[in-house]
Amino acid sequence: MKFTSKIILTVLLSFTFLTSCDVVDSLKNYPVNIPMSVTFSASGSSTSITENKDFCINNDSTFQEYSDKVKKVTFVEVAFRTISYSPEDLRGTIVVSLKDAAGNLLFSETIENASPGDYVNTPYIISLTAEEIQAINTYLENALSNNQTLCFSAGLNVSITSSAQTNSLEGAVDIVFEATTEL
Repeated sequence: MKFTSKIILTVLLSFTFLTSCDVVDSLKNYPVNIPMSVTFSASGSSTSITENKDFCINNDSTFQEYSDKVKKVTFVEVAFRTISYSPEDLRGTIVVSLKDAAGNLLFSETIENASPGDYVNTPYIISLTAEEIQAINTYLENALSNNQTLCFSAGLNVSITSSAQTNSLEGAVDIVFEATTEL
């Protein structure tokens, strides 16, 4: 009986020790969200207004705080929102795109027959395909492993279908990344 108790106790202690090591290892990694907002202000009298903006994750203060401990950066979510627009009846097709630093298209989302007013209080959540998410994450992984800056170019194009003579749209593409850091 004592022998059986010793075996059971040894197995339980071994299991506890192995589990504790896994817990300690998981506590070494700390996820940090890095929200980025890229704002656009496009206007014109033509039937199309376009603007592109470059941004780098490395310039974000949260990323800089943990930069020497960042092990991995991954994509979490992206959305488009309207800050302001005119005229009130502005309608059109909105295209939001993202390219890597080399100019490779990572995704392009088309919002057909859109009224910018619909996205003032409720952002348009852009649903990416698994391939698009993988393209972003592969770019981030390669750039990070090669000690390159993590830069992108976000684009906004609005093809006007209904409005007055002068059109303006101020909007933002909000992207959330997650950095895995080591404590």
